[in-house]
Amino acid sequence: MRKWLLLSLLIIVLVGLGGYLVYQTIWRTEITTSPVTAQVFLDGKYVGNTPYVLQTFGKQPFLIELKADGFFPVSYQFKTQNHLAQKDLAIKLVPIYYRCSSISEDWSVSLCDNTLFKLQDPSKPLEVSRLSHDQSVYYTVLSPDGKLIAYATQGPQYNKFWLFSLDHPEDVTQLFADITTDTALIRAMPLQFSPNSQWIVYTGQSGPWIVAPVTHPQDAALKVENAHLIKWSKDGQWLAIFLSQEKGTEIYHYTDNRWTLYTSTSLPDQPVAFSFDNRYLFTEDWYGSNWLNVFDIAHQMQLVQHYSLEGDSDQLFNPIESLDGRAFAIAPNIYDSKTRIQTGILLFGRFDNDLKVELKDDNYAEVLYWLEGDKQVATLVESKSAVIPDLMKIVDVPADLLR
Repeated sequence: MRKWLLLSLLIIVLVGLGGYLVYQTIWRTEITTSPVTAQVFLDGKYVGNTPYVLQTFGKQPFLIELKADGFFPVSYQFKTQNHLAQKDLAIKLVPIYYRCSSISEDWSVSLCDNTLFKLQDPSKPLEVSRLSHDQSVYYTVLSPDGKLIAYATQGPQYNKFWLFSLDHPEDVTQLFADITTDTALIRAMPLQFSPNSQWIVYTGQSGPWIVAPVTHPQDAALKVENAHLIKWSKDGQWLAIFLSQEKGTEIYHYTDNRWTLYTSTSLPDQPVAFSFDNRYLFTEDWYGSNWLNVFDIAHQMQLVQHYSLEGDSDQLFNPIESLDGRAFAIAPNIYDSKTRIQTGILLFGRFDNDLKVELKDDNYAEVLYWLEGDKQVATLVESKSAVIPDLMKIVDVPADLLR
């Protein structure tokens, strides 16, 4: 009898010990979300809604995903049970506001309700980090290389302008601290990166245009007073700054580690674009885009091409150059105030002479690129229909232009 009693006690101890060990390997974590409940997915499988008690055991890795309509998804990747450490998870979901706008093309950086957010993995947007904690973030701009962000914040007495790297968003640098005053009111396009992402430009309502290197944004490399418009060359080494109709345009060149005034013109034209080799500058009428001019920068802004547009052009797209750099094509939108008809034409021109050819067969909306051999161009033709999308059309370059 005594032997059976001892054996029973031993079995009870072993069972209790085994149960205790099993209990120690079970993870128990309560997951809650606010301000709404969310669906819970474990390794891609739906398991319930929050509040949800997660109980599992073993050391295999697993992924927890939380999803709710109108909010950014959130994910947690755990490799061992030590990541949970028997702690509950209280998740505050970030709403996807209807005022969200994409800063980058892949939506990896977005501006939502005047706050900057970055998705950790654009291909699988499950986790979101907040980039800015300032209220009223405006005019956010991403550098062309996708590494820097500049933005403005509005304060009770003055505005501030900031710059930071997406790799180190915690290191925020204030831009142009020496001119940030209550008179520096934000206007259209106050912040602008150069195409090579090495320079940043700022202007306020009453302040000058400031060009500064992104490595030392508080050091102004160039200041231009009373300017209205700025255009960069494609390599970021040239600047065309339109002052006014009376003062014309100034051309600056970055050489010997400084910006220098290269040449200028007093014509009432606003700059449109530099040619690829930076030798020519395209300009247009300041008011109605009624003409297109091409200036030879290397020969003291000599006018080499002029084209008058019959009608009012509401938009003059950037000229697209041929592969050999001798010709260009452009598609201005012309509006006839009498007939109230808008027509897209296709204009070809040469740099080395005054030859120009105009095509009106289709409602051209934009020149996309020149094909190999420079005998054809790809254009976008506006469909004028809400159902049929715009179409790409290959157009033969006029034979006269190829001579």
